[in-house]
Amino acid sequence: MTAFWISQFLVVLAYFFLGIGLRKNDKIILLYYSIIYQFLTMIQYLLLEGFVGVVSCVIGIVRNLVFINNERRRINNPKWI
Repeated sequence: MTAFWISQFLVVLAYFFLGIGLRKNDKIILLYYSIIYQFLTMIQYLLLEGFVGVVSCVIGIVRNLVFINNERRRINNPKWI
């Protein structure tokens, strides 16, 4: 029962970070806030034992890290990502 309430708190905190991130104009800062959001959501899925959700969050975090790397090197992101 405690894991349920902790996961609910984490999701509220995650949406708070997502809301802050969406207000930023810089792409890299937006991607960092998105990583924080997805990390908190991943912890929530771990607490609720939703392992498919964990995998989707890990994929999203890796995708954002690729975007950050490409932005810093001034490389165009592939269309398929």
